Amino acid sequence: MFISYICVNNMRKFILLLLFATCLFSLFLYGQTYKNNWIDYSQSHYKIRIAHEGMYVLTFSQTSSAGLGSIPIPNLRMYRRGVEQLLWIKDNNSNNLWDNGDTLYFYAKGLDGLDDAELYASPSHQPNTKYALFGGDTASYFLTT
Repeated sequence: MFISYICVNNMRKFILLLLFATCLFSLFLYGQTYKNNWIDYSQSHYKIRIAHEGMYVLTFSQTSSAGLGSIPIPNLRMYRRGVEQLLWIKDNNSNNLWDNGDTLYFYAKGLDGLDDAELYASPSHQPNTKYALFGGDTASYFLTT
């Protein structure tokens, strides 16, 4: 009886110590960033797939068929890998709204292997940075409102 009391008492101390150590250890943990901190979940995002490097043009009629309506031009943003891209917007009726007749121009690069560098112990071990191992054959750009 006395031995079982000692074992139970030591087990309680051990569990409390383990719980305390876990709580203390968790203070030093931090989450990894997933390169998605640019996402504003209160906005709409439209995915644009790009196969080749070059200048691209989007018209209002193309974006409205995807569900993007008339919005203020300063609210339009485009991102690739979490980095905002430069846009040139031709506002045909000079009303500062993305609406009928307006055109959006942007420069885009196709898919490359830069994202795959994180898969290697050292980025120098990557055999080719011009081609991606994963992701198909198109790069993804996101137009936000």
